Amino acid sequence: MQISINVPNECTFCKQTQETFNHLYFECMITNRIWAKMYKWLGYTRNIGDWECELQWISIIAKSRKGLSGITCCIFTMMVAVIWRERNSSRFEQKRIDEQKVCREMVQHIHVQG
Repeated sequence: MQISINVPNECTFCKQTQETFNHLYFECMITNRIWAKMYKWLGYTRNIGDWECELQWISIIAKSRKGLSGITCCIFTMMVAVIWRERNSSRFEQKRIDEQKVCREMVQHIHVQG
């Protein structure tokens, strides 16, 4: 007996293209805006790249001794986890992502835990 589950392959956030790792995390207009808002909050003005580009950038930041580097690394890690959590909520519970709520959650976490 074979069981097959038909899962849509479109991006659960924008519904405009196929959901790939890079699209979900960096190319989707919704997640890209979240990255941009968080980077702006941290004081960075930069374009969001793909996984390799962002990983290289955060690796350089992580090696820095500046006080902001720890917070930046924490936000980066939280972004990866929160986007996946929100993706699953959207996909399996039909909940829409609330960009402001996601950003607020991360900022509050930094203020409380930081």
